[in-house]
Order: sequence, then structure tokens, then C-alpha cells
Amino acid sequence: MKKNILMTTISILSMAAMAQEYSKECPNEKKCTPYNLYVTAKQANDMKNQLGDNTLFVDVRSLEEINFVGTAKNVDAYIPYAELEPQNKIDDKKSSLILNPSGLFVEKMDYMLAAKQKTKETPIILICRSGERSARAAELLKKAGYSQVYSVSDGFEGDMSKENYRTVNGWKNSGLEWTYKIEKNKDFH
Repeated sequence: MKKNILMTTISILSMAAMAQEYSKECPNEKKCTPYNLYVTAKQANDMKNQLGDNTLFVDVRSLEEINFVGTAKNVDAYIPYAELEPQNKIDDKKSSLILNPSGLFVEKMDYMLAAKQKTKETPIILICRSGERSARAAELLKKAGYSQVYSVSDGFEGDMSKENYRTVNGWKNSGLEWTYKIEKNKDFH
């Protein structure tokens, strides 16, 4: 009993210390969250490695992106914040297909938390392509009562270079482990 209390106390102190290490400054207007908890891809990897099952790492990109672009090896779950428009409509401003926010995102997060026996106080790391959708997903979770949601500010693919390629930063460009293989032991929602 004393050992469990001691381990829990150490874990809580470790999480509090880690939280102070991360940036609370919004990287840019499109990536701001109500939590002001931002991590780079490398920091997200370190946080997941340190906290293990005491944190949840969720990829909020569309399942098509995850399937064709790859994913971080240590992600716990895939819960898309947005899905492609069913009629394949094009956003003329961005010259890309339109993604619509999923009306079930929070419900799916709640379900995953319950299945993993976690609470809304559990630290959660969200990753998308560049940090914008993870910020929007964090906003929804804040409204739903989640208390510690970190957004990976440089995302999986990173920010755009001057040449319009995603080569500036992000998970793939930071030398972190990623794969094209979808593992059966991950949660899909």
C-alpha cells in the first residue's frame, strides 16, 4: 500500500515538473489552445516515453492520412478530429479537399478514456499534421472538462518551408520513430 502511494506521488510530481518544461506560449494564432500547453514532436516523444501509460498519445488526423502518410510508433489511439467531406468538395483557398470536424470526437475520446480506465485529468497529447487540428481538438476537450491536453505544435509532418514542402520540423523531420504499418493493438475510433 505504502509503495503504491509513494509511486503515485512520484508520478504526480514528475508530471508537474514536466508540465513546467513545456511551452505555454502559443506558437502562432492558428495553433493556440485554451490550455496553453504546447510540446514539440521531440518533447511529445520524451513525455510519452517518461510517463508511459500515465499519459495518452492520440493521433487526430483522418484515417486516410494515417494510412498513407504514416504515424508515430508510440501513439495509443487514432481518433480523427475531422474527416474528409463525403462529396469530396474542394477548399478553393487551400486547394485541398475539405475536412469537416467530427461531431463524435469528444464522445470517442470519452469512450477511449473509460476503456483505458483513465480520467479527464489524465495528461493527453494530441498530434495532427501541423498542429492546427490538434489545437481545435484541444478546444473541444477543454469544453468537455478535460484538464491537461497538450498539442504537438509542429505536428507529424511539420510546418511548410518557403518552397511549400513540410520539411521544417515535425515528427517525421525530427528523426523520431514512425511507421506506415498500422498496428492492431492501437485503438481506432
